[in-house]
Amino acid sequence: MADFGKLNFAVSFNPQTAFPLDARYYFDTLAKANLAAQGAVEVGSSDGTYFFGENIVVVENDEAKMYIIQPDKSLKEVGGNILINDKVFLKDTDGKLDLVGFADAVAGAQLTKGEDGSLKWVNPDTTTVEGLSTAVESLKTTVGDANSGLVKDVADLKTAVGNTDSGLTKEVADLKTSVADNTTNITKNAEDIATNVGNITKNATEIAAVKKDLTDNYDTSTEVDEKIAAKISSTYKAAGSTAFAALPALSAAIEGNVYNISDEFTTDDNFVEAAGTKYPAGTNIVCIKVGEAYKWDVLAGFVDLSAYETAEAAGKKYATKTELTDGLAGKVDTVAGKGLSTEDYTSEEKTKLAGIAAGAQVNVIDGVSDEFEINAEGKVLGVKGIASSKITGLDTSLEGKVDKVDGSSLVPDNDITKLQGLANIKSVASGELQISEAGELGVSAIDASKVTGLSDALNGKISGVKVNGTELTPDADKKVNVPLAATDSVGLVKGAAEDTLNGVVINENGVGEVKKVDMAILEPNDAVTFILNGGKAPTPTTGG
Repeated sequence: MADFGKLNFAVSFNPQTAFPLDARYYFDTLAKANLAAQGAVEVGSSDGTYFFGENIVVVENDEAKMYIIQPDKSLKEVGGNILINDKVFLKDTDGKLDLVGFADAVAGAQLTKGEDGSLKWVNPDTTTVEGLSTAVESLKTTVGDANSGLVKDVADLKTAVGNTDSGLTKEVADLKTSVADNTTNITKNAEDIATNVGNITKNATEIAAVKKDLTDNYDTSTEVDEKIAAKISSTYKAAGSTAFAALPALSAAIEGNVYNISDEFTTDDNFVEAAGTKYPAGTNIVCIKVGEAYKWDVLAGFVDLSAYETAEAAGKKYATKTELTDGLAGKVDTVAGKGLSTEDYTSEEKTKLAGIAAGAQVNVIDGVSDEFEINAEGKVLGVKGIASSKITGLDTSLEGKVDKVDGSSLVPDNDITKLQGLANIKSVASGELQISEAGELGVSAIDASKVTGLSDALNGKISGVKVNGTELTPDADKKVNVPLAATDSVGLVKGAAEDTLNGVVINENGVGEVKKVDMAILEPNDAVTFILNGGKAPTPTTGG
């Protein structure tokens, strides 16, 4: 700061005429003010009388405006204009600023963002959920199609069963060494199904967490009204110029109205400053509530912003820091490949999905036969026992075999080695099994209908996943990747870095909040009023 001298006073100035204490302060045209700004210098310089950062007032065309001299010798109006995003804010029939759709929204409606960036109020339905609910409902009646889900898995059984590394094909192939291996392989299949059930449970848990965030963290319209009312209760409103004698009667209807008095006047008992104090023309006074009564209060100065929107309307359109924090409390951390539904879903569906294991594939087990069992947690499927009559081809394979007798053999020991290299199966069922030229038994194709319990196990399986009505295609690992949100699509969102200007930062509690807002992003227009709190003028000395 420049080092300049100071003149100390222990008393206040008490002007007796309507002249500013600093003659540089007042201009009757903006052109003169701009000319003065061109001669502005650094504070403390003797090269000029106007300095950078100095406040000046221009009274022109029955309007008073305050300006600050900038370091580039230009003038910047105090307050400025605020542009309004018409996709988010609008004026109601009374000319008040309001959120788009707020007036018509029903109680309990939730605020969402449309694809075009406009606001949308959605009333949650206890029986259906847009997007996610539709997908879940469809999963009750279908298990997929030819391109995805378990329907495709079943269609691929002709190939899968013949795979030498896994599945029923390997089980049948292993009949060459041990019929007991069938039980082992069936157990493995049951464990695989149990793993899928566990994965479905995990997905349901994640979906339930998303639903909780969507349903628990939005304010009702009543709560929003209360917060807006609290924010606008302390604002002042420019009411124009008037003669002292023409002032309206003090009442609640004009509380917060600021009037510019066009003539010299002396305060009376209706003033906070008490009676007998003289004030010059151009003085601003405001109607305030003192206890249960209303009185006039003299202001030090006030910028007439009547061309802008009222504070009451602005309070319904602009969110305070607290309101932004409350609104962002319903947001979640972004996770790559995951997204949120814009609606709710039923309690029944939530309960069903909560029982699906983490990492489950798109299938579900509604029940099992007496041959299988499910553990107490309902997540692990095991085999209790399967009748040999239900193993397709087993009877044929056992034809010609005798009961095992310890120490006995059907052939001499010296012939066993020779017989090990020979095939003991002369023929197989046409179309299902096959014998290679080397005498090895293999599977050609087994109809899905011959797999006991498979149809019942597949009923009601999940066929796919949709985000906002758009179906997502699983990758080669049969996993669904939920995309990030884009301008024209719904998806997951990501929190900004701690110091990001205008960004939504996720705090330690997992709640999103805007910590820094650039005033330059506010978009004023001629229909908006930006209200400044002019404060209270110091009490002048009563006298002549």
